[in-house]
Amino acid sequence: MKIKKYTNLLLSPLKIEVIAISIEMKVFDLLQGYLSFKEIAIVFKLDKNNTKIFLNALVYLKLIKNKNNHYKNSHFSNKYFLTSSEYYFGDMFLFKKSFFDNNRKQLFTFLKEGTKKHMLNIDKKEWVKTSKKYFFQEQKTILADFVVDLVKKINKDDHIKHILDLGCNSGVLSLEIVKQNQDIQATLFDFKDVIYETKKKIKKYNLTNKATTLDGDILK
Repeated sequence: MKIKKYTNLLLSPLKIEVIAISIEMKVFDLLQGYLSFKEIAIVFKLDKNNTKIFLNALVYLKLIKNKNNHYKNSHFSNKYFLTSSEYYFGDMFLFKKSFFDNNRKQLFTFLKEGTKKHMLNIDKKEWVKTSKKYFFQEQKTILADFVVDLVKKINKDDHIKHILDLGCNSGVLSLEIVKQNQDIQATLFDFKDVIYETKKKIKKYNLTNKATTLDGDILK
């Protein structure tokens, strides 16, 4: 086993930071067509030489392409980091980064003191806020296809008729299942303020005849 394997891990936070800065600045929204590093620097009011270095870091991460020092999004970035994309994941990426940054700082405390009961409590306001802004992106982009395929496998033997989705957030997982399975109905459950947003998704999916909602506190 080589030490380089572990020293390379030290680069990971820098790579993550490069992506996070790009999302925050909406760099990918700009790079839908080829632009020079000088043009990009002017738009964002950046140092030209360091902009080139920064863009080449994104090239290394295969998030943009370089053609004669002109830069353009990769297909991947157009799908996941373009704010107008159906599969936009930028907000969720930044949220997860913040989440792991905070937990990394607390890791030694967890190790010394264990996990206290208050650490496991759900902050209702934070859950509602997170559900509205972030969880839809994760459910749509990462989880939906996996869950739909899983239900198909289970459904071969069990003939599912109704799904109860506890802590449904946006409701997208159940709605994707219901959309693709004619015989399945769904009931979606979460806090009242979350369900308000879930109902909008049900209408958007045109599934008001197959999906209903309940609201409440799952811990009660």
